Amino acid sequence: MTMFFPGEIRQLRVKARLNQKQFWSKVGVMQSAGSRYEHGAPIPWPVQELLRLAYVERIDLLRARHDDWAIANYLRTHDPVRFKALKAEARAWGRRRPRAQTPPP
Repeated sequence: MTMFFPGEIRQLRVKARLNQKQFWSKVGVMQSAGSRYEHGAPIPWPVQELLRLAYVERIDLLRARHDDWAIANYLRTHDPVRFKALKAEARAWGRRRPRAQTPPP
């Protein structure tokens, strides 16, 4: 599990060139709470996980479906080597494809 510290979160936000409202809204957190997290308030585990998915794994949380999460969790737990390989393939595919295309079924 990735653990974020206040300075790291701010660096992620600045690197993404987003203001607090834009950055935190992608993970369903109000700007005021995000500001508190950036200044050292404890970050709940679900928010930590959403930050990791959105800004480290670069998953568009608005497009993910329940089945997507279930499959990813199953693979990560039961076949971590395959999960890692598929993740690398998906990232490479995402860099090669035009933005209008959708992933294969």
